[in-house]
Amino acid sequence: MVHFQWGTAIYQLVMLFIFIGIPFGIIILFFKRKSKIAELEKRIEQLEKRQKDE
Repeated sequence: MVHFQWGTAIYQLVMLFIFIGIPFGIIILFFKRKSKIAELEKRIEQLEKRQKDE
């Protein structure tokens, strides 16, 4: 008779989600940050342009 160990199975699933989730999370945060930096650069250009016009 084969005995199924639920604790080991749950632990392995949690570790799988962690090892898959962390890299995807880092990639998503990197792209969000990159888009925010681009938005800030546009704002700076607008402010510099406005300052030159005055």
